[in-house]
Amino acid sequence: MLKKLSAILTLILLLFTSSTHITHAAGGIELYTPYTGISVTPGDSVTYDVDVINHTGSIQNVKFSVKGLPKGFTAKLTAGSWEVHQLSVQPGKSEQMSVEVNVPLKIEKGTYHFSIVADGEGTSATLPLSITASQSGTYESDFKVDQSNMEGTDSSTFDFTATLQNHTARAQRYALTSSAESGWDVQFQVDGKGVTSVELDPNTTKDITVHVEPPKNVKAGTYEIPIKATSGSTEAKATLDVVITGTYQMEVTTSDQNLNTDVTAGHAKTITILVKNTGSGTLRNVQLSATTPDDWKVDFDPESLKTIAPGKTSKVKATIHASDKAIAGDYMVNISAQSDDTSAEADLRVTVKTSWLWGWIGVIIIIAVAAGIYYLIKKYGRR
Repeated sequence: MLKKLSAILTLILLLFTSSTHITHAAGGIELYTPYTGISVTPGDSVTYDVDVINHTGSIQNVKFSVKGLPKGFTAKLTAGSWEVHQLSVQPGKSEQMSVEVNVPLKIEKGTYHFSIVADGEGTSATLPLSITASQSGTYESDFKVDQSNMEGTDSSTFDFTATLQNHTARAQRYALTSSAESGWDVQFQVDGKGVTSVELDPNTTKDITVHVEPPKNVKAGTYEIPIKATSGSTEAKATLDVVITGTYQMEVTTSDQNLNTDVTAGHAKTITILVKNTGSGTLRNVQLSATTPDDWKVDFDPESLKTIAPGKTSKVKATIHASDKAIAGDYMVNISAQSDDTSAEADLRVTVKTSWLWGWIGVIIIIAVAAGIYYLIKKYGRR
């Protein structure tokens, strides 16, 4: 009898001990997600849906953290529509949370490890995760200009061809801007159309025409035109150089500033023409010409000027030959000066006077007519 009682007590003790071990093994909190190793491209984001399971017999206020997150990675823990760092889980129940991990654009190809850690009351759990970057990525863009230096005048326009390249692993929309000095007009064009932004897929390029117009009368010199392409995560810069050789302007007038003269029909009149360089660049190869009435002509001495420095004036003798058939009155003679870069002209009003010879001939004719009338009256007047 005693032996039977001892055996029964031993069995009860074994059952009690076994029951206590099973509870301990099943106790605590557990983290679960089905996808613990994911392969992505640089710049992607991964969202893990994680079940937080409470195997204990009491409510667990579980705190969360991310351990061992690689450099450049970022993580955010949310539940519902809230960003959280702690959840309350009823005994024998589970709650779901999400872990969003952002993979940087600039990353080497390889596998990166980290863990989600949950700390409860007297218990904890760790969920190891890994992300494999399927390729190397960068966080850069390039803005290149093959010919970044151009030369011209203040009336020139400059068209640069720039190539924008997206080296990142995700599509980018770039805003195109310039910080040129006031008065400079800078426009961006793609396929002949004006644009303010462009969109590029990963590892693609796009040619952009940068149209630049300088302000009028800008001084000679070298001007930098900074341009920039900016997206939400990267930007690229380039600098254009415009060399203004000078402003080219000139003025044509006479030595006394009087644009009126006179000439006798069939004769010539010589006046002094002034060609003045009113710009900032040297005028070269200045040719003189004139537009005249029929049968008139103008001779210039000299007919051309090799150079005129800025602010300087050159003198030219212009001899106007009036037609011998010209009648008295006013005539217009246009004097023009044309250089390699600009031109100017002046309208000269020329008053034609009749020759004194014709005046005397007229007087003689009048006297002859009067004498003839006198003779006729004297001879036939008594009849």
